[in-house]
Amino acid sequence: MLRCTARDGISYSWRSILRGVELLKEEIIWRIGNGSSVNIWSDPWLPRGHTRKLATPRGRSLLTRVSELIDPQTESWDEQLILDNSL
Repeated sequence: MLRCTARDGISYSWRSILRGVELLKEEIIWRIGNGSSVNIWSDPWLPRGHTRKLATPRGRSLLTRVSELIDPQTESWDEQLILDNSL
């Protein structure tokens, strides 16, 4: 993940590069793959929305990775699990 912030006194070039990084982050397409490295609660993995993060509070859910939301047999979303966990 690209994480950087501007500091006082940086050059116009660096400030421009950092602005470009911000624009990229807004439009980057993230390939989820098997979801094992994607955190449900903190990573921007959803396709829409300002932050692209889950808006539902975590509550008591023990789920942490997107891979846990995928049925290994069908390789599709485990819709019942998602509904049961109010995600």
